[in-house]
Amino acid sequence: MSHYGISGGMDARYKPFDYSLVGSFTINLFGISFPFSATISEQNRSFIQPFNQYGVSPKYKWITAHAGWRNLSYSPFTLSGHTFLGGGIELNPSIFRFGAMYGRFLKATVGDSSSTRMIAPTFERMGYAVKFGLGTQTDYCDLILLRAKDDFNSIDTNYLRSVDTTGVLYKPAENMVLGLTSRFSPFSFLSMDIDAAGSVYTLDTRASAINDSTSSGILKQFQSIYNVRTSTQLTTAFQTGLTYRGKGFSLRLAYKRIDPDYKSMGIYYMESDVENITLSPYFTVFDNLLRVSGSIGIQNDNLMKTKTYTSNRIIGSIDLSHQKQSYGIDLRYSSYGIAQTRKIFPRIDTIPFVDSMKVSRVNHNFNSVFRITMSGESAVHNILLMGGYQTLNDLNKKTAGTTETQNLTGTLTYQTVLIKSGISYGLNINAVQSTMANSKSLFIGPIVQLNWTLSSINIGGSVGYQIQNVNGVSSGATTTATIQSSYQLANSHNVRFDVNLIDSRLSGTNPSFTEYRSSVGYIYNF
Repeated sequence: MSHYGISGGMDARYKPFDYSLVGSFTINLFGISFPFSATISEQNRSFIQPFNQYGVSPKYKWITAHAGWRNLSYSPFTLSGHTFLGGGIELNPSIFRFGAMYGRFLKATVGDSSSTRMIAPTFERMGYAVKFGLGTQTDYCDLILLRAKDDFNSIDTNYLRSVDTTGVLYKPAENMVLGLTSRFSPFSFLSMDIDAAGSVYTLDTRASAINDSTSSGILKQFQSIYNVRTSTQLTTAFQTGLTYRGKGFSLRLAYKRIDPDYKSMGIYYMESDVENITLSPYFTVFDNLLRVSGSIGIQNDNLMKTKTYTSNRIIGSIDLSHQKQSYGIDLRYSSYGIAQTRKIFPRIDTIPFVDSMKVSRVNHNFNSVFRITMSGESAVHNILLMGGYQTLNDLNKKTAGTTETQNLTGTLTYQTVLIKSGISYGLNINAVQSTMANSKSLFIGPIVQLNWTLSSINIGGSVGYQIQNVNGVSSGATTTATIQSSYQLANSHNVRFDVNLIDSRLSGTNPSFTEYRSSVGYIYNF
């Protein structure tokens, strides 16, 4: 349970009182494991029910069942981490691999059109996925089928007409994805991975169906198993990689291509309209004293040749690492360049070439970490120095004045751990300087930390102070303070108490305010 308060010129960001219940436990019965998890909190009550999720995945030998709120991953382009409410099963006897799930991917909600930021309605979405394959956990080949569909009747038709008068904003969709995923190592030094999928996606299930006399192309081949409509599209995604491993050396060659607007209802988000090829080496020198890794590659979009410009990127990085027990050094440099070239196609070659819209930029990043560790019988001292430099250079002189940026970051950390007393303390000094469009801002300040751990009690806290400076003129400061404590009442009972305070005194249009939040919690382990 938590309590929140604020004073000053800013609106409250949280409710005055809030609660949450989180639990997870595993029951072992007759050799079967039943892992349970549950979360209940007081959130989003304005337009949907409070967030409640329960799930269990009991396992017995090579059989695993799923029930309740679960998320599964069959392959990167089919079902990949999407949470659903339903059930599933996985069978892995010997070299055979089988998986299946069915459930609700999205719950029907009417949204909230009264708020300043409108929350769109969503249809109830039901779906299933099936996986068949052969192999082991490291070497396998699986075929995957996923189907899901929105229920247009899950939202009241009259309400939908009132928030969507044109009838084109909120469309029920349908999707079928066929995929393949494989990992195999023909030799101990060589491994290969392949992921491929084709997605048949209907953007609006209310659109007219295509019959045999009007259909053509590849989509016609799916009519026997899928209701192809005028709003149906077929897209593909593919990636593969080949890795060679030697003694103190490895080399990976990877290729990826994802069609524009590729979608799967088993994935929350997928980057599309992209093609890249990369080469990633790794090796050690000087008897493993220096480790070197990196990558170099090219990337482009406009795969279907429908855009006026094609963006071409050079992507590359290099990492150097030297680690010893008493000290360590890590250096990383990356450079990502992007340039647009105009392609001449019959459909778009009449579009004028606008220099001010042409993109040609190079992004440079450099990061470094230096570590010193001094260990003794009674104490351990650590010193850490981290620095970063990032710059964006715009090669288009017409836009460089508003797009070029430069950022410098630095952190100095000193920490001491007193082994016998259980006390640790430290000091952090952070600094960030950003330059953009003739404006330079600086943020700098220290943070002091203290922690004390005994057999049954742990208490710690920190105090920080940060000043801000814009174009050489002070714009105020912010003070932060935290206290975190826990106490073990018995073997299975713990009490936790936290306090957070922010006091912001900034000038200009930024409001000054004081904000605090305290929480108390009870934890029971059994």
